Amino acid sequence: MMHPARTALALAVALSASACRSTPTVGSVRSSDGVEIVFTDRGRGAPPLVLVHGWACERAQWSEVDAELAREHRVVELDLGGHGDSGYERSVWNLESLSEDVVAVLDGLELEGAVLIGHSMGGPVSLAAARKRPQRVAGVIGVDTFHDAERKADPELMRGYIGAFRSDYQRTARRFVESAFQPNADPELVARVMAGLARVDPAIAVALVESFADYDLAAALRQTPVPVYAINAEANPTNIEGNRKFARWFDVRFVPGVGHWLMMEAPEAFVRCVDEFLADLAARKPAELRTG
Repeated sequence: MMHPARTALALAVALSASACRSTPTVGSVRSSDGVEIVFTDRGRGAPPLVLVHGWACERAQWSEVDAELAREHRVVELDLGGHGDSGYERSVWNLESLSEDVVAVLDGLELEGAVLIGHSMGGPVSLAAARKRPQRVAGVIGVDTFHDAERKADPELMRGYIGAFRSDYQRTARRFVESAFQPNADPELVARVMAGLARVDPAIAVALVESFADYDLAAALRQTPVPVYAINAEANPTNIEGNRKFARWFDVRFVPGVGHWLMMEAPEAFVRCVDEFLADLAARKPAELRTG
């Protein structure tokens, strides 16, 4: 739970009629179940970009790219419930409940034509939010996610994976982070991600891992009413044609020599890929942009 003084300050900032957002401001909204969702709001320009972090992460992990993106766009970064500065008083932790946090920000800030940029778990969360608010979302960009909609999870492997997190969250989380970076990764970046995972309540983190056990990316893509893109690490294969069977429009850009947190490791390449996808969205006719 946020400290009352910090909550009051955040709400005051969010409600202030500031004439300029060149300086980042911090605000908060309430999710559908009352959990407080904290966000940072900066920049100007359309389309607005909403940055959605991944599992056991936080909005600070966009710090290598947010200022550059905000040169031409309004950029909103949020901490999903149970992460960072947001609240954690929630009874059910899954992708759907987290998507309500994104919806709350979209509605609270009255964003129109927004592009959701979701890293890892933030990708599926963004797909669900786009399904719920198609009138506010123009597209979804996944970051090292949406790899293969045709692949089905092995139940036996998932049970072992979940069991490892249940029995020793901290050790398993460390191994996960180490395996997700390339061997030549900057140790300071690795340490930042490790610290973020250590701050998350293990019960929440494990519940979210469990929610992936039966996640159906094919169904999620099929139900997403806007174009879907991905910026993926070249080291992680992506089934482009398989994904296109379920998404009316799917495209991907690859970043070489990086691991899972590619927006931190290769910020210039990441921003360039975002710009290319935004240009593609802008060039499309309205009838092409929506599937339903």
